[in-house]
Amino acid sequence: MPGYTPRHLLFLFLSLLATNSIAGSDKPQHVQDLHYGEVLFHFYQDDYFTAISPLMAAQNKSQLPHHRDEAELLLGGLQLSYGMLDQAEKRFQQLLGPDTSLELRNRAWFYLTKISYQHGLYEKAANAFKRVEITKNKPMQAELAVLGANIYMAMGKDRLATEILDKAPAPKGWKEYLQINKGIAQLRAGDIKAGQATTDK
Repeated sequence: MPGYTPRHLLFLFLSLLATNSIAGSDKPQHVQDLHYGEVLFHFYQDDYFTAISPLMAAQNKSQLPHHRDEAELLLGGLQLSYGMLDQAEKRFQQLLGPDTSLELRNRAWFYLTKISYQHGLYEKAANAFKRVEITKNKPMQAELAVLGANIYMAMGKDRLATEILDKAPAPKGWKEYLQINKGIAQLRAGDIKAGQATTDK
């Protein structure tokens, strides 16, 4: 499983914010709130800690009317990247209502899955994992597959973990993670020959 550094944990936020994939479009996102633009400026400079202060200040002053949910998701991701699991979980829980877009709900479930896994709550993580619906974001699909496989391996469901990894796309930068996890799952499931062949690659 890849390490949970701030840069890695926020990689998928970058792909979401760089394109308007929330609305199913590949066009650049149009920032409608000036204060949100300031937050993104710090975010894209990899200055995540500095981004938190103006983000929370703008939220408290209701200065993000057009980016309320995206800002909540971003703040939760920033908190998660700094190990503030309980605070991040509360923010993601707030994005599960019917008024939140499907893509944002998916993202919230994705990170709730990750938080439960990091807490060692594998049953809870598996239940959250099942709530994430199919997404067109291939890096997210790949990371979700690796995360789901690790959850099920922790639960002793190694063949299910293998099946999840078999179906996952392998975008650039993810092929090796998928392969090594698949090999481990196959070996754990008792399929020694297949596991050795996979890891040998």
